[in-house]
Amino acid sequence: MTDLEEQTAVKKPYAIWVSIGLVLLLAGGLEAGEFETVRIKGLDLLVKRDPLTRIPVIIRGKDRPIVTLPGAQIRSQVVQSGALVVERLTPLLPLTAKQIKLKSAEKIEGLWYVSFWQMAGGFIVYGSSLGFSLDRRGQILSTGSVIYPVIEVPAAIKVDRKQALETAVRAIKDFHKLNYKLLAENVIIYPDRKANPLRYYQVYAFNFFPPPEALHPASPEAGWGIFVDTQTGNIVDRQTLFKPLGCCVPEEGPPLNTQELYKSHIGK
Repeated sequence: MTDLEEQTAVKKPYAIWVSIGLVLLLAGGLEAGEFETVRIKGLDLLVKRDPLTRIPVIIRGKDRPIVTLPGAQIRSQVVQSGALVVERLTPLLPLTAKQIKLKSAEKIEGLWYVSFWQMAGGFIVYGSSLGFSLDRRGQILSTGSVIYPVIEVPAAIKVDRKQALETAVRAIKDFHKLNYKLLAENVIIYPDRKANPLRYYQVYAFNFFPPPEALHPASPEAGWGIFVDTQTGNIVDRQTLFKPLGCCVPEEGPPLNTQELYKSHIGK
């Protein structure tokens, strides 16, 4: 088995788990007062909005599907459905087809489950998503999303990677004692939902994990995600990473298995 095949085999169970979670979210009851009815392009929709951004987190066709794909659904066709959904739901979702990037597309028992990242200036928006399922008739009945309004991306990165990495390493207690390794990294857009008003940072996102034997077997915690501002070099956020989830900022797709990642980085 090649390295790519090994990574794909590890990713698939996680992608399925995420897809099932999305289905449960979209299938939730429509409690009175939580949804509003919106009509766009001749289509009546039930909409629930993010209280912070006022952008819909759930959109559901009231009387008919949001989109129906004709004919048999093959993967290439399913992947392109993201652009159709975005076009259909504009201006409810402030996106264009060029502002989404495939996260995962999985077929489970005849149904397709698809999710996308939101992109801003060529960078993944952390925590963003646009997801939906296609039934056997090619119908998309609902969407679930975490989408952010207009994001201004800095014109240039002012802090180099080496400086940012050193800052991230210093932020982790016992980094050298536990032999942490950098297993994933990316430059992304980080929305600070705690700020008022909502604020965005362009950050270096570093994921560090110690070897499995350095951790207590009963502990669910495994590593750290450190987010360093590309403009100031300050730490914007730090998050505990958990064993089942592995790395949280791969270039694309679901997180990889932590132990497999660690093995592949030995000696680096």
